[in-house]
Amino acid sequence: MRPLVLNYEDDPRVRNINDQYMVGDAVLVAPIVQPSQTKRLVYLPAGKWIDFWNHREYDGQQDIVVDAPLDKLPLLIKKGTILPWGAEVDHISETPDPTMTFNVYGDSGSYHHYQDNGLDFKYQHGEYNDYLVNVDHGQVSVELVHHGFQPYRKITVNLNNQPVTLTYNSTTEHYE
Repeated sequence: MRPLVLNYEDDPRVRNINDQYMVGDAVLVAPIVQPSQTKRLVYLPAGKWIDFWNHREYDGQQDIVVDAPLDKLPLLIKKGTILPWGAEVDHISETPDPTMTFNVYGDSGSYHHYQDNGLDFKYQHGEYNDYLVNVDHGQVSVELVHHGFQPYRKITVNLNNQPVTLTYNSTTEHYE
């Protein structure tokens, strides 16, 4: 969590915003801070933004009104972002999921994804994977940049609700 001013230091509008924050560089969170509120005003910094819930696209440097019912935290994702979306687990000692999903916000983007066993320090000896997920106007590629751990068997990349599934070929060590 970080204040918007750390990401958009040249934007004078964000200097006094204390009820919105960023998670990383691409997820804007605008929680409800007033009782019984079901809508709220959100300021969007420069760039293009996509509503996490309804996928509506907005231009930045403007105020918008978003729905905020009790069960939905207002989230806006910067266009060009790829977010990992793994299966829900109760604790890290569960068997690793053999699949991974990435959601693309927009039609292009790039993302490095790190994977290890989450239990020990074997990553220090190279037992981890580094994936590079690229999407360029609907063309999807996944490269296993570093292979030191059991890779995902299948990777699904969701492009505007159109899934593209790639399967790991252990002979070529590529996703096809």
